[in-house]
Amino acid sequence: MYTLIAGGILLFGLLVFGLEKLASQGEQQKTIPTQSTESDTKVLGNSNASVTLLEYSDFQCPACAAYEPLINNLHKDFPDTLKIVYRYFPLETIHKNALISAKAAEAAQRQGKFWEMHDQLFQHQNDWAQTENPTDSFQTYAQTIGLNIDQFNADITSTSVLDTVKADEKMGTQADIPGTPSFFLNGKKLENPQSYEEFKKVVEDEISKQK
Repeated sequence: MYTLIAGGILLFGLLVFGLEKLASQGEQQKTIPTQSTESDTKVLGNSNASVTLLEYSDFQCPACAAYEPLINNLHKDFPDTLKIVYRYFPLETIHKNALISAKAAEAAQRQGKFWEMHDQLFQHQNDWAQTENPTDSFQTYAQTIGLNIDQFNADITSTSVLDTVKADEKMGTQADIPGTPSFFLNGKKLENPQSYEEFKKVVEDEISKQK
């Protein structure tokens, strides 16, 4: 009798634990698209900062290119108090080279030089955005930033690199982002600031909240 009761209590406890774990996992999955996780590797600044700016971006997007100087200035002004995370969101339906450029950046990431390729792609966007075969340009950028070209060529066409880009894209879709660039500050969607001073003020206010 006591064995049956004890067994029933144990079973009930395991059931409750299982439901709580599922709920926790559901909540975690719910927050991943708008918050940084340990799986994010494209990070600029202090990885332990209390404030995170998460950006979904497309390398062929002109608006994304226009915002990059603002992002760089934020990094310079808040090197220790701001973590900046980049996620791929190639708008393939309107930008024919969006996906291949994201794969070029991820191929560079495999050699530890994502941000260097990131800068090359945005700085030279007008040179490759509308070309039929931008790979030659990407190889030039890879040489400029000191990548192993053979490895770069292998990675840019690999399934692993494509899967990484698509994983970011899936999270952006789950976050229901309206377009690129889209920014989340500590998980909260930002209306895209219209000036650097406006952007800086929003970040400063969030940093102050965390103190």
